[in-house]
Amino acid sequence: MDRQSLKKIFGDYNPNRKEITNDQYALRLSKLANDFNKDNDVITDDFLNEPEKVFDYLKEKPKTTSANILYAVIGYLEAKDQDTLAKIYRLKKEMTDEGIKSDYSKKVFLGKQKDNYLPYEQVIRMVDRLDDLCDTPAKVNASHLDEWEKQEMNNVRFLFKLYLRYPKRNEFGTLKFISWMDYKKKAKLGLTENYIVMRTKHKPKLSLSDYKTSKTYGTLTYDVNDKVLKKLINQYYKEKGNGEYVFTLPKTKEPWKKYYVSQMMTKWSNRLTADVRDPPVYDDKGQPIGHKISTTLLYKIIVQEAEKKLQRSLNENDFDDAVVFNDLLTDYAKIRGHHKKTQKGIYSKTLSQNPENNLPDS
Repeated sequence: MDRQSLKKIFGDYNPNRKEITNDQYALRLSKLANDFNKDNDVITDDFLNEPEKVFDYLKEKPKTTSANILYAVIGYLEAKDQDTLAKIYRLKKEMTDEGIKSDYSKKVFLGKQKDNYLPYEQVIRMVDRLDDLCDTPAKVNASHLDEWEKQEMNNVRFLFKLYLRYPKRNEFGTLKFISWMDYKKKAKLGLTENYIVMRTKHKPKLSLSDYKTSKTYGTLTYDVNDKVLKKLINQYYKEKGNGEYVFTLPKTKEPWKKYYVSQMMTKWSNRLTADVRDPPVYDDKGQPIGHKISTTLLYKIIVQEAEKKLQRSLNENDFDDAVVFNDLLTDYAKIRGHHKKTQKGIYSKTLSQNPENNLPDS
């Protein structure tokens, strides 16, 4: 049950499914198989015949992770014509989905997101620290970082600045540079990819056509007005060139997959925030653990910050500011690609049942 073999099984069973989806299913199932075959010479799927053991294993996982693994298992069993066994796993997934819906309805951060939560102002400080590490490493005692780490760190800095302004999901991992002339040609044929559109004497434009809710909202475009972001975009474009992917692996130059985005963001946010834990937290190897900020958690932090400012403006009868923050929340929902009701129902979170307890001091 290696990843490539599983990917072929998923692809043969459903040729219309996206390759990246089949790859994700294969990755999840291969990891599961490896964990259940640690003591075996050959990796088999026999462990799936004992669903209760698989369910016990999943108890230690977040509900969303469990649901994703179960979906991969179900797809595999269906491809193998094991419908009776697939029904058992499907029932478990339905129960897990109900648990996820219940969690979504709660207005507080739960589980790992509660542990990894950082106030918005601390996220900004973390990104400022990234600026120092990228631009003046010697001044912050980081000149020891190797070339690959420096490139990876620059990518993460770019990502955080993108997401703080345009809080999407993981779509930015597949961005490509494209000239305005080439973009207009592709637009006539139908846009299917995500681009940074470079226009001479004009602001760069983000154009997103490959994202979760694109069938509902179509291609979304945003002019990049932020000076720092424009500077980073121009630096990357000068280095990469027209038609090239914005984010690539430093050593191989292989284009990123979407899921690399949260992997990179959680990896570096964990490293950069380990010293803000109070009390400190350590892993089983004695290494300090920081806050792992994914695109989803970052969106919730951004929404929480805007909602706090909106509420404060309303409490102080500052209706001009209240309109500004309400419009900002509307913009965030549009950028994310969902309805404002979805933003309020799923992504609006606090650390306690009383939102006022979470207001910053200044």
